Amino acid sequence: MKKHSLIKFELVHIKNIKESEYSRFYDNAVFQPVFFQYPFIKSFYENSIENSKELVFAIGRIEKKIFIILPGFSENNIFESFSFSGSDHLYFLNQSENSCAYQKLLVQYLLDTHHTIKLSNFLAIDSNLKKELLISETPGFSCPFINLPDEYGIYLKNLNKSFRKKIRWENNSAQKTGIIIKFIINDHSQSTKTHLNRLYYLHKRRIKQKNQISSFINEDNMKFHDLLLNKYNVKAMFSEAWYNDECIGSMYGFIDNKTYYYFNSGHSNGINNISIGSLLISNTIMELIKKGIENFDFLRGTERYKYYWTKSQKKIIITISAEKMNLA
Repeated sequence: MKKHSLIKFELVHIKNIKESEYSRFYDNAVFQPVFFQYPFIKSFYENSIENSKELVFAIGRIEKKIFIILPGFSENNIFESFSFSGSDHLYFLNQSENSCAYQKLLVQYLLDTHHTIKLSNFLAIDSNLKKELLISETPGFSCPFINLPDEYGIYLKNLNKSFRKKIRWENNSAQKTGIIIKFIINDHSQSTKTHLNRLYYLHKRRIKQKNQISSFINEDNMKFHDLLLNKYNVKAMFSEAWYNDECIGSMYGFIDNKTYYYFNSGHSNGINNISIGSLLISNTIMELIKKGIENFDFLRGTERYKYYWTKSQKKIIITISAEKMNLA
């Protein structure tokens, strides 16, 4: 593709970006990474405003019409695509079938203005683009996911027989025991601070029991999620398990474009041999199917329990990078 004389690129600081223009473009992009939604980017910026990295948007236009956007950080002659702890499935935002050609032009522009570019937690990019720009990549994570059918019963049939039996037994036993599952959608009508605080408490207790460390409950991350839900109203869902008027489990995820992204959870030990974690996942899957959600994404990590629920997975690349010196 020849470079059109009216094609122009620019780096726009987040303070100068028009939210409505960006969100409109995002909503019509060929691929819409949930973590590139404006609320995630703005919440991150507000929570780290003293960070030395400049948060910018690399934007390509033909005349005045935007054809590609990539949010990221610009510092010390390095451009790194926007990401944060827990973000996955990132990719260029573009609305054209000429996506590979436009991506190449954007990468070339970034290499004209920076020494190095890094695309973090990205899906694999086009092999021709990689070859032409001599891009290197560092393989990263697997992300298990479920393609949800129209009925919960159909989904159960695809599970291992003994695991399917376990799930059915736990759901029946939970009903008899008096465990109730509640679902709370962040629908802008009420604050989710109470639900977030329950989640943090249960997550912290669970992590302590397992003698592990979790960045999810550090101060910066908690402020970030508070901004995300209670100021910028990103669409999220809490699944909570209650027993004897006490919340004993909480599961937290985001919903966008017919996909649920399971972000984190916390729960107490099982009651009467019922796994609260499994109970939350099975009931969340059931609720999502009722709502017409088509995919359940576990995000990164190959923890064994995820593969009881699915055998499908996507590959995420930790870093894709190119340096100016490598180009012919």
